[in-house]
This record gives sequence, C-alpha cells and structure tokens, in this order.
Amino acid sequence: QTMQAMQALEMSLAHVDGSSLMMCVQTCKSMRSWATSEESESHWMNACKHDYAFDDKRLPSLAKGSAPTHREAWLAWSKEYSDFFGNEQDKSCLRRAAHSWAAISDWLKRNAPGMQETLMPGVTREEIRKVEVGGQLPTALKAIYRIHNGQDPSRVSLDITRNESTFYGLFGGYCFYEHLINLRMLTLEAGLQLANDYSSSFRWDEPAPDIAFVIACSHRMPVGPGRSRIEKLLVVHNKSARIYVRPHEFGGSLLRACKVSDVTDGVLKWFENFGERVAAQDFELKRIFMALPMLGLSLYPLLPPSAGEDVTHNIKIRGSSLFVPEKSASTFWFTYCFRMSAVAPLPAEWGGKCQLMTRHLVFSDGNGEAPNIVDGDGVIGDYPILQFQRHQRSTGQPEEPGEYEYASCTGIHNDNGEVSGSFRFVPGTIRSPKGPPFDVKIPNIKLIVPDYIS
Repeated sequence: QTMQAMQALEMSLAHVDGSSLMMCVQTCKSMRSWATSEESESHWMNACKHDYAFDDKRLPSLAKGSAPTHREAWLAWSKEYSDFFGNEQDKSCLRRAAHSWAAISDWLKRNAPGMQETLMPGVTREEIRKVEVGGQLPTALKAIYRIHNGQDPSRVSLDITRNESTFYGLFGGYCFYEHLINLRMLTLEAGLQLANDYSSSFRWDEPAPDIAFVIACSHRMPVGPGRSRIEKLLVVHNKSARIYVRPHEFGGSLLRACKVSDVTDGVLKWFENFGERVAAQDFELKRIFMALPMLGLSLYPLLPPSAGEDVTHNIKIRGSSLFVPEKSASTFWFTYCFRMSAVAPLPAEWGGKCQLMTRHLVFSDGNGEAPNIVDGDGVIGDYPILQFQRHQRSTGQPEEPGEYEYASCTGIHNDNGEVSGSFRFVPGTIRSPKGPPFDVKIPNIKLIVPDYIS
C-alpha cells in the first residue's frame, strides 16, 4: 500500500510547478530520498519547463555550463530569481515572461540567429535596485528584463539610416514612402534615460507615473545636420504597468498599446501577444527598407484578418495591413503592403511575362459612407513585370528573385475598414503587349485597430 501511495503521489506531481514539488518534498519525509534520485528527474524537468520554459539543465545566464541534474538546475534558477519574485503573483509574471521569451528565442534561432545574438543577459538584482531609486518598476516589466536586458546597443544600429549590418530590431518594423520604423528593445538603463529625456512630451490618460520607461524605440538621424529624430516610442507607466505608443508629433496624447482593461500587467500581456504572434509565424524576416540590404522583422502580418491572398491567371496577390499609431490623431492611419508574383510559368505566347498597367483600390471605413476609390497607373511609380519566380520593378530595371512588393498608406474615419480592388495586367509588356489586358483580384484586407498595437 505504501508503494502504491508513493506511485500515486508521483503521478499527481508529474505536472506541478517546482515550488509545489519542493513543498511536498519538505513536508513528506518519505519523498526526500526520492527527490534526489534518478526517478524524480522527469518531475524536475517538468518543473523547469513549467516555471522557466526550458527542459534541459541550463544554468542562469550569469553562470556557465549546465547543472548535473534538473533538480539542481531548478534550484539554481529559483535562487537566482527569489529576491524579486517571492510571492506567487510575481512568480506568475516571471513564468509568463519566460515562456514568451522561449517562444521568441526558438523562432529567432531558426530564422534570425543574428537577431538572437543581440539579446543581452538578464538584469541583475543590483541593476534593478540602482534604477529603482526614483520609483518602483512594475513586476510585469522586471519579469521581462530579468531574462533579457534588451538588445546589445553595439550590435543594433540606433541610427537606422546608416548602411550598417546591425539592423535587427526585436519588435519589428515597416516602411512606406519615407516613413521607416525599426523598433529595437532598449536596455534598462537606456530605456529610463530616453524616458527622462522625452518625459515632457508624454500626455497620459491617467495620473502621471513616478517614472516612465521606454521599452522600445525607432530612432533615425535627419538628412543633414540636426538632432536625431524619434519616430516611435513604446512607453511603460510604472504604477499601472500599461504600455503606450507615443505619437510621431510632440504634444499628442499617448495611445494605449494594450487595450485589455487589466491594470496590473498590461506590458506583459502585450509582450505575450507579441511572442504568440512570432510563434504562430505571423511575421517574417526580410528587408524592411527596399533600398538597403539590412534585415528586420516585418510587422506586416501574414495571417488573417489583416492579411490574405488571391490567385488569378497564375498571378498571386498577397496583401497585409497595419495600423500606424504614431501618425494617427483625428484620422486612423494604416499602411498596406501588396506582394505580387507569378506562381507558375506564364504562357509562352506572352513571352513568359506580364506587366502591371493600372490599379483599382477601394477603401471603405465601415460606417456606410461611400467608399474612397483610387484609380491610377502602376504603383508608387513602378510598373512591375512578373515572370515565374522573378520580377522587374519596371521596364529596364534589373531582374530580381521572388515577388514584387510595395507599401503605401491610407487614412479612414474609424477603426474598422477594408481595402479591396484589382490590379490590371497586360500579357507581355506595356510596350509590346501579347494580348488583351486582364484583371487580378486583390484580396479583401481588413483595416482594423488591434487589441495589441506595435
């Protein structure tokens, strides 16, 4: 019966967190020898995965190597975080942050190892104590930074107009016309300093914080002499833990980046949503600014409802839309991106190619008013020529592999609209047509303000 009881207890402990497992060991004498035996290793591995989102025997970032057992690994991590995450609510924040970081890191290791290498080790107890002289940082924010202290400033270009290889902004970016965004995650020290520098421009919709913190920014130098320009800031309120976007122009009210009403962990909810979208393959690593070779995480989504695709006559159109909070005031501004490609060899009588002639875009804002219809030649000055697996931006331009892509923007009067329409192509080229023009459907793309704004 004793053996059966022990087996039943082991089974019940298979999926508990490490603290509960340790409590059972401390209160049940018969389990103490079991807790250090090989039979308990799977339980401690589950505890490591449950609490800290890893199933190997790694030690905290400031230590080297691995622990001999999962139990010792769990104890090392528990001791590392005990000073700031003593109660269950705080431990829950750390657990959530660890799982989000694990999802992000897994994606980066597979798709963008260079970006993964920019992540700094987590902040130390001493670093947190030092910066909290002026006020307490929210636990939700400390949990995120306890695992990674932002991105290494020496490996992430602050000035994104320079032709450097360190263009990795963890929180992604986008570009339309001359508006270029690349959100890098700041270190604890840099985030506090930048918030202090720009605090006079913050207009809160709640009582002002003791201290504000900038978790991410997009920063570029102007052409010619002058002060560098902040294009976008993500700002955290230290009392409510809410996260906000600062508008492009000084003097505008901060916009909440997490619309969920909970006031204790808004920044962590935002971070979790970002991790979930990364894990779900909603983003891709690509050139943010077509004129430069540097790579970034494109925030143009790949999944519905703000993305979709259609194929007509073997011409595929992929579309995405993205809310642009830093430019939105009385009007809701969205950027949209269309990618076009030939998904199969085009007819030989076309010369294996076709060329875009005109665009027909229909923008509706969901309020029943007449839509805004835009008809015009080409797109942003280009008349792309499509061939199977390659394209030219226009006649006379060099061939490039893959799909043609362009981005633009529009403003609507509410937070729920749609863009649809068609592109008209000519078989062959405009100069040498090989048949009558044909229309290619644009997928219906929602223009919506999401619950979580980047």
